[in-house]
Amino acid sequence: MTEEKDNLRLDFLALLLHDLVTPLAVAKQFINRVKTNRYDADNPAHRKLLTITDNSLALAEKILTDIMDIAKAGNDELKACPAPASLRKILLECLEIARVYARETGNLLAFREKSRIQREIMIDEHLTTRIINNLLINAIRHSPDNETIHITAYQEAQYYCVGIANKTEELKAEDLPRLFEPYQQVKLRMAKRYRGYGLGLTFAKLATAAQKGILHAAFNDEGLVEFTLKLPSGGV
Repeated sequence: MTEEKDNLRLDFLALLLHDLVTPLAVAKQFINRVKTNRYDADNPAHRKLLTITDNSLALAEKILTDIMDIAKAGNDELKACPAPASLRKILLECLEIARVYARETGNLLAFREKSRIQREIMIDEHLTTRIINNLLINAIRHSPDNETIHITAYQEAQYYCVGIANKTEELKAEDLPRLFEPYQQVKLRMAKRYRGYGLGLTFAKLATAAQKGILHAAFNDEGLVEFTLKLPSGGV
């Protein structure tokens, strides 16, 4: 039993290191552009690429922070530091970064705002950004290539909600409750039934709970697996 757990931990570490490859690859592309004198600071598209590269490096840092936060949290809850922030603004910024990754696999990120979520609410902006980044990267890696990933934002009762839905060829209904458990993710991934994002979903669950929110996964009416984040619209 101990040997099996140790092997899972080693496999898990290998998968987490693999998850750092994508954001670092984006940064490497930009560095190569600069090294070959193909960067023009007066070109708006190139300046945007610089911003995306900076955000990608920040995402790599977030992955490492996820690991450290979960290790520190143990059985305790993460601590949120709520302040007025716009969930809509956070979501749009996360989508900009995620679209860089989606281009590598030909996936389209289609965003639709079912109802306005303009008002600022009391949330932890840092934790919420990391939650949405994790969910978007998870959807891109889990979706077959050249498929559309559907992102929706809306208000439901006392919650502001973000839904991220994608086609899946690997997950089954019985897998969904286990996706937020790190070592269960390893088993699914090693069996090639899941290509998720390491500790990302585990962290997302903890960070959502820290804000008195809800995070769950289910198959929707179109047969897509949908992760739904709900944060209290009245604050924490």
